[in-house]
Amino acid sequence: MKNEAVREAIVAAATKEFTENGYVNTTINQIARSAGTSPSNVYVYFASKVEIAIAVYEPWYRDRIHKLGIKVARSRSPERRVEILIDGLFRDIANQGYTVILVQALATAGPSDQYRPDLLKWTEKQIARMLRVIDPESGWTDAQADALAHMLVLVFDGLAVRKNLNQPIEDSEAGLILLAHMLIRKG
Repeated sequence: MKNEAVREAIVAAATKEFTENGYVNTTINQIARSAGTSPSNVYVYFASKVEIAIAVYEPWYRDRIHKLGIKVARSRSPERRVEILIDGLFRDIANQGYTVILVQALATAGPSDQYRPDLLKWTEKQIARMLRVIDPESGWTDAQADALAHMLVLVFDGLAVRKNLNQPIEDSEAGLILLAHMLIRKG
């Protein structure tokens, strides 16, 4: 039987180890030792190190995306909604340490890591919903909003990779401004 306290200890230990050593330099042995359990017991709770990284990242990330959706919806103008969406996704969330951990995890994952794209699919749905809220009269079809959400996630991933490589987001500033203008012109 799985014990929730053990699972939480593993996630807490992984958070500490990933933060101190980075994803790539953290081993299951380190996580297990820090959690006070055995490496084999870690695998009782998680199929792979990638799954552990997602468990560390997901609550933080879902909270940020949820708060971003509220801010987008509450804003008064389409221009401001786009600005909030771009700032939230690319200057705030993609520019954080937890995002770097996830990017490292996904970049080094292979088929044996049993990656499940649940968080990715959820993210794309949330972004598509925000796009439809930007200007309800813009005429975004569901297919267009879904496709654009997918593209925005790809941009997000690229910016997070740049952050991982210590490349400042300012290097991408002109592209983000252009992207905001493109989204506003649709409306």
